[in-house]
Amino acid sequence: MLRATWIPAYFMNIPLAGLLRTTSISESANSFFKRFICRRLTFVEFWLRFDTALKCQRQNELIADNTSQYTTTELLTSWDIERQARALFTHEIFELFQAQVLAARDECDVQEMANGEGIKIISISDQYKKIREVCYDTKTMTAKCNCKLFKSTGIICRHIIRVLRGAKINELPSSCVLKRWQKNCKRDIVLDGEGNVLEEKFIDQVDMAVKRKIAAVRNKLEDLIQNAKGSMEGIELLHTSLCNVELDLAQLVPDVACSTQENQESFIGSAIPKHVTILTPTDVNGRGTCSRIKGHRDGVKSGSGEKSRRPGIHQKVARKCNICKELVFHDAGTCSKKQTAQQ
Repeated sequence: MLRATWIPAYFMNIPLAGLLRTTSISESANSFFKRFICRRLTFVEFWLRFDTALKCQRQNELIADNTSQYTTTELLTSWDIERQARALFTHEIFELFQAQVLAARDECDVQEMANGEGIKIISISDQYKKIREVCYDTKTMTAKCNCKLFKSTGIICRHIIRVLRGAKINELPSSCVLKRWQKNCKRDIVLDGEGNVLEEKFIDQVDMAVKRKIAAVRNKLEDLIQNAKGSMEGIELLHTSLCNVELDLAQLVPDVACSTQENQESFIGSAIPKHVTILTPTDVNGRGTCSRIKGHRDGVKSGSGEKSRRPGIHQKVARKCNICKELVFHDAGTCSKKQTAQQ
């Protein structure tokens, strides 16, 4: 059945984390990259503009992260679960969660409750006149709803929120909070499905320890600048100390000059090949074919008693001469017979 492959209702049990809007996401990406890229670009121009587009995306991402970290969204209820979600989730995810909280408060009612061995089965009705069953495990603090909203998008549904509210639970269980929707979900090291570090080259534990130490030194230096900027004496002391540290480092670590090729290879992240087999095509100065639509005058052939057409001059029309009485391209003043008669 084909509908099972493209209608979301048939695969709500698959965790897709809200990636069902592939068409809108693709159109948004195409619209974004069209501002930087066109089909007439060379490969070098395409690469530079594509890199600029990625930098623009990273800048927008940093702005969104800064907004989520240092701004707060208005609360619409007095529930503690909403306040906790505001501190955990990003602004975009919190708005979706907040809509579920409002629906749980205004549109959901408990219809029936059944108790089992540590499991409660609660029937919840919503504005769509449908009865949803929520299975709540009191031991593990996990809840599952047959609407499968959390399973497919990773956002807790209104029915589970209503059950948690009825159970006097004012905090979201850890099983209902996905790491990908949190403000602090980013990490310096990206891992694949098997837990391996995704890097262009292998990084051992020594390199990772050096990176951590560099990050700590950078943070410490930033703190020193913030503490010293309040007075001129503090700035002078910090500057003098850094100059002394620079001299000590110059004696400890010799400065190794890098060639231009090494700098370029370090910038692009790969080695420059010695033998280049693919070269940039040479420019063609040909004018190409004519794109003008030819008119009826372009098809006139020379000969057959008519004067051939020269470039840039319109074709003349033969007229009857009053002297020779023939259709010719001269008049009575320039007729040869008139000149002969005068002689």
